[in-house]
Amino acid sequence: MSTETNFEERWPELFANLTPAQHEQAVAACWYVLNDGFPLERESVERITTLLVDDPQQFAILGWDFS
Repeated sequence: MSTETNFEERWPELFANLTPAQHEQAVAACWYVLNDGFPLERESVERITTLLVDDPQQFAILGWDFS
């Protein structure tokens, strides 16, 4: 399990095409997952950023809408 908190630095390509609002949401969701004790590997961050862009309604349903 990765407990590193530098996910933006480790995988900048996953955050590169996000709007500022999406970027903020993705970072908050990553922290949420990490603080709940779940692994935050590249695949998890990719799922978060992809879901945020492709299906923001589902992203909000999961409780990751921190706006």
